[in-house]
Amino acid sequence: MVIETLDIYEGMHVKSFAFGDGFVVISSNGVNGVGKTTLIRLILFALGEDVSMTQGFNPEMLRTRLAVATDAGTHLMLEREGDTITISGRDEPQRFAVSLEAREIKKCLYSIDNGELADNLLGAQYIDQDRGWTLLNRGKVIGDIRFNIESFLRGLSGNDYDAQLKRLQELDSDIKKYKFFVEAAGYQDQMVVTPDMKELSPDKSRDRERLLQLRIQSASLKKRIATIRRAQKDNERFVDYIMSMGLRVKTEGGDVLKITPDNLLYFEDNNRYLNGEVIELLTEKKGVDERIEDLEARLQEDEGTLFNAPRTDTRELDLQIAGMKLDLPSYQAILSSLKEERTALRQQMRQPFKTGNRLFDSITNTIDGYCADLGIEEYFRNDSQGFLTNTLKRKSGTNYHLLVFAFRLAYADAVRRNCGVKLPLIIDSIRGREMSEGNFEKCIGLLEERFSDYQIIIASISAKGIPADTLIALTSKVMEDAVIDPDLVQDQQTE
Repeated sequence: MVIETLDIYEGMHVKSFAFGDGFVVISSNGVNGVGKTTLIRLILFALGEDVSMTQGFNPEMLRTRLAVATDAGTHLMLEREGDTITISGRDEPQRFAVSLEAREIKKCLYSIDNGELADNLLGAQYIDQDRGWTLLNRGKVIGDIRFNIESFLRGLSGNDYDAQLKRLQELDSDIKKYKFFVEAAGYQDQMVVTPDMKELSPDKSRDRERLLQLRIQSASLKKRIATIRRAQKDNERFVDYIMSMGLRVKTEGGDVLKITPDNLLYFEDNNRYLNGEVIELLTEKKGVDERIEDLEARLQEDEGTLFNAPRTDTRELDLQIAGMKLDLPSYQAILSSLKEERTALRQQMRQPFKTGNRLFDSITNTIDGYCADLGIEEYFRNDSQGFLTNTLKRKSGTNYHLLVFAFRLAYADAVRRNCGVKLPLIIDSIRGREMSEGNFEKCIGLLEERFSDYQIIIASISAKGIPADTLIALTSKVMEDAVIDPDLVQDQQTE
């Protein structure tokens, strides 16, 4: 994918930036604090990422328009205002709530269906100026957006691990509960309300009836969301139709005014209200869907589970606590069993990502080749865990920064090889983190040699040494030389 243009709106003003293929350098001619990182964050914001903004921009009021070209040749327009983003250019425009529908946005942009892969895409394309140069295979990319190598690999494999992940969450929750009861054995001072026996008795018919009700509720919420979004589209089409007709009205004072979205009373307010209602409905639907998943899992218990380890409903523990001392040996045995099941499940999920697996070997060879280009191949090869390493305390200095660079570029290459998607690479402050001039040249050389057909957006205090195909020079701030939005000017002149 290639980012083509970005329009940033601030009140009545707009600032436009044009990007191109190859190397795009955002430079400040040796001056810090003029907005390089801010512009990078604005690009991510416009792409639909849930990122925090630097001082001077309020995300809730921020409005952007981003034009992109997909690898399939389709041109898309992403219009974002606050938490709402609308993507047009392919069939009907689609509207999303960024904070709740991140996976759906990635699917629309990159045609990537796997949720785990979508969650980790940013870590394969963006290196932040701060924690980005220390993020090797697990951790925060920016803000609360995380990258996890195991999750990334599962997503790339194309397999659905939702059932295993859900079971792991259940196991982690149960283990915490049993740890508490084991540690609290003999504790008798706390008053406990005896649970209702009806609640403890399994009632599959009641669960099935509740499940049906929840499914109906979820479908109803989905229909209401679709109805609101359809109404928004109809409203926008109606306004576009009025605009195309060039209709005007005469006021009581005799003035002739052109009808525009700005002077249509309550149009924008109504649109914002509908956006807010959609977000509330999405939140409610998410809660209903989670309850559906829990009920489905409970109903499937009698049909067999992934493992045959004994499991006890923790609600039974409440009854025991109310009337007797905790049975420490019994709970220790259950805790041990749960831990064994968790270990076995984790091993099962890691099994495909070992030497001999096509995906694992491909990424290993790619990283090894990049490390050789950077002159740190032994630094990588000496770690027996390869790119799944967790011995980060032993790694430091400039070699570590080069290793991060090799790892992150290899993730982008893996997305291209397995999904056919060339993510635009976005690198903030490539000269930072005590990067020596020699290592800087190695990094640029690796990008030139291995990623010549990618769009590479680099923020750097100086463009020296970077073969810039497009140079964006900032001298004071991002919105310098912003102009009045010509559409607003035209509307005012008509009025």
